Amino acid sequence: MPSDVLPETLVVGGGIGGLSAALCLALRGGAVTLAERSQSFAEVGAGIQLAPNATRILRRLGVLEKIEPVAVRPRRLVLADAIEGRELTSLALTDFPSRYGGPYLVLHRDDLLRALLERCEQSGVKLHADAHVTVQPSVATTYSARFRVGNGAWQDIAETVTIPGPASSLRIAEATAVLSGDHE
Repeated sequence: MPSDVLPETLVVGGGIGGLSAALCLALRGGAVTLAERSQSFAEVGAGIQLAPNATRILRRLGVLEKIEPVAVRPRRLVLADAIEGRELTSLALTDFPSRYGGPYLVLHRDDLLRALLERCEQSGVKLHADAHVTVQPSVATTYSARFRVGNGAWQDIAETVTIPGPASSLRIAEATAVLSGDHE
């Protein structure tokens, strides 16, 4: 495979990280399938703070403009003593866009997830909720997998991939590939 061609890729997990990874790969021209175990794409938790390094990337992904209307731009960050309540230090945030190339934002996690989900759909990522992925070693460093969608049908995505080095979930993640096999 030429080095500029991305392999067909399965991203397992449809949270903020999984959707972000899928979107990055799709925008680079990759064929991406995302499998989420839950029956729907939803974020658990409340707020999230996004520093300029994150908002710059979200701008490049076409997500920032979708979340800015629902986000808050704090003017100042204050660190205080939890017992006495006195201010220990503070940081002005209003100059972050000019200073660091992106705003500092606070928003609900689900608003970010919805914006990423929308961009993934627009970018051709194949999204599957209620999907179950099985990975089993068939030879010391070769893994194969299939994923099953809610209707019980198994889907194969690509060829078996050999992952160099000792078997570990980190190695599997580094491979960033969908693996195929015949598992129940």
